[in-house]
Amino acid sequence: MAWPTLPDSIDLLATNWDNAYYERYYAQTSINAAQAHWNLGEDHEAINDLIIAVQYHNDCLDWMLTFSLPLSPTTLLPKILYQIYDIAGGEPFELTMAALINCMLTADNEEYKSFIGIVDAYRVALWNKPFEVEFYAALARGFIE
Repeated sequence: MAWPTLPDSIDLLATNWDNAYYERYYAQTSINAAQAHWNLGEDHEAINDLIIAVQYHNDCLDWMLTFSLPLSPTTLLPKILYQIYDIAGGEPFELTMAALINCMLTADNEEYKSFIGIVDAYRVALWNKPFEVEFYAALARGFIE
């Protein structure tokens, strides 16, 4: 089977991650329902909601890791990166802040949504970790100096 073109590969990845996002949303809805049932003393309903949430989380992971047909989860993103490398002529390039800003200024709504989704995912991952005072103090000093 031939590899999909770069746009097709990126579309496939974007679709998978959109589906993963919705599965995660449904999981959170089920977790919220479980908390509401638990608060009302409805133990069995709360347990059922948690089982549903786990199923949604499993589906979310499936979309992120395994539903990348015809590519396997271990080859989709590397293949996209290789295709980008080939399009660039195999030459290294420097990503500058000016180039990044230009990309943001010329992006369409779908590109904005994807970008914000990725930033929000990183933000969630970051804030679910312990706050590292020394690291953030050094980071702030870098902006001040």
